[in-house]
Amino acid sequence: MKQLFYIACLLLSVPCLAQWHDNNWIVGGINQPPFEFMDANLFTFDSNELKVTTCNFSLNLALTKLIVSDIAGNLIFYSNGLKLYDNEDSLILNGDTLNASPLVYDVIGCEECGYNLPKSIIALSFESDSLFCLLHLSGSTWASLEVPNLMASVVDMSLNNGKGAVTSKNQLLFSVPYRLGIPAATKHANGRDWWALIPEEHDSVYYRILVTHNGVESVEQQVINDMKVPPLELFNAGQNVFSPDGTKYVGYGLEYGLRIFDFDRCTGLLGNLVEIPFPTFVDSMPSFGVAIAPNSRYLYASSPNVIIQFDLWASDIAASADTVAVWDGSVDPVGVPSFFYDMLSGPDGKIYIGTPSFYSRVIHVINYPNKKGSACDVRQRYIQLPNLKDGDFPIFPNYRLGPFNGSSCDTLGLDSHPLAGFRCEALPGEPLLIEFTDNSYYGPATWTWDFGDGAVSQDTSPVHAFPGPGSYLVCLTVSNQFGEDTWCKQVNITVSGTKENSDVKLMDISPNPVSGEAKIYLHGTVPSAALTIYTATGQPALTQPLQAGWSVVPLEGLAPGLYFYEVRDEQRLLGSGKLVRVE
Repeated sequence: MKQLFYIACLLLSVPCLAQWHDNNWIVGGINQPPFEFMDANLFTFDSNELKVTTCNFSLNLALTKLIVSDIAGNLIFYSNGLKLYDNEDSLILNGDTLNASPLVYDVIGCEECGYNLPKSIIALSFESDSLFCLLHLSGSTWASLEVPNLMASVVDMSLNNGKGAVTSKNQLLFSVPYRLGIPAATKHANGRDWWALIPEEHDSVYYRILVTHNGVESVEQQVINDMKVPPLELFNAGQNVFSPDGTKYVGYGLEYGLRIFDFDRCTGLLGNLVEIPFPTFVDSMPSFGVAIAPNSRYLYASSPNVIIQFDLWASDIAASADTVAVWDGSVDPVGVPSFFYDMLSGPDGKIYIGTPSFYSRVIHVINYPNKKGSACDVRQRYIQLPNLKDGDFPIFPNYRLGPFNGSSCDTLGLDSHPLAGFRCEALPGEPLLIEFTDNSYYGPATWTWDFGDGAVSQDTSPVHAFPGPGSYLVCLTVSNQFGEDTWCKQVNITVSGTKENSDVKLMDISPNPVSGEAKIYLHGTVPSAALTIYTATGQPALTQPLQAGWSVVPLEGLAPGLYFYEVRDEQRLLGSGKLVRVE
């Protein structure tokens, strides 16, 4: 009898606390004409796994957005660039009139839509876990493309009976003649303070800001000679990111493509510029993103219809370019092209890729960004959102970066105690072969796995063959010169299905029970398939072709009740089961 095996990874123990200030993302929440207020999508990363739920926060986050969690990953405040609200959806004391300028008005005159400048605000945390320095861009009008000011504000969540208060607001740090670029930040080599880096879009100047627990300590300029600079009339936008280890800084803009620098965490200085032209338009649509893998080796850059991987460790970075995804031409469930857009690294070690439409409901994912070439596993339209998203992700620094141990700036005596974590997934076609992906932080040097079946491994991210279905306690211990940490999950390999089922999990269907529409995901290399839904008496009720990745199946024409489904390609039964249609 052939049987269907599937894997579920359940939390057994909670890891020691780290800096999980990026543990929650709010995506969506449109509140502007012609739409009435619409719920948002809350991304929560618990136990190295993403959960997407519906939330209905008051502030509109369709444009500017800031979401901050505490050290344990609980959401504590958020902002639309104009107001700061706490986790009870109430205004933080003195949390109004942030960025008070004409840009608070949307292009259609909607003040409640918040500040009209995506990716313009970033929060830097300190060891007290209650003090946050906000760096935010401030401008005049979209028409003139003038965003000349960098502001600083301070939020202290220990005040006002733990509900927080803004203690300093809209402090002007500096101004430029025209426009500042997207801010990015990384930890100073001492492991406590921060470097923030902001380019002047129409000049060859980068501003580096040193932020400590005492506030903004210094603002310095660095001029980069022989760097291509966009003309004044171009709205350059783009993304700027640091590598997770803080040693690389990458800028991506419409005019110049990719700028890749070495970064010195002691001095805050850039060096060794590499410029790589990169296509960013399809049919005059600007759409692009950039992110760096958790191992700090692989750089991913997107245009609307392609994702390219670069090896930052290669002697010739440009020559290492490898196309790892080509847009499949699909539209998302609301009928708009699901082009590739901005990218954001998640606390779970994956890279998430948005789409440029405000009215989209899909997210692409790079599942294994630490792997070279196509093994990185780009999954198009992998996440189906319960609500419409907005145009951009928020921006976060890497909160889980320790000191540069042994450097001349490692002066505070802070040690990088490792923090263990992992996720797991069954390999397509090999139901008992489980791939474990290390997601540890703070510089582990050794890895020891105990799979709960008598087997062990010292690989960083091993693939393990379990002897059969059952429940296994899998533990990972990571260590370095400063200590060790262990984290465990209960891995349940469960048997279900009938003899007609394949022993390979090649598709998923959700939700079930379902009301309006079902969503079916084809795993692995399955390019296409067909769905057939049968009544309880075995009569075909609906058939629909399916494409690679996610497909949406409208079910409004089916009466409420019990149905059965089969998903087949030309040669195989990919999956079958019961489907319940409800009102």
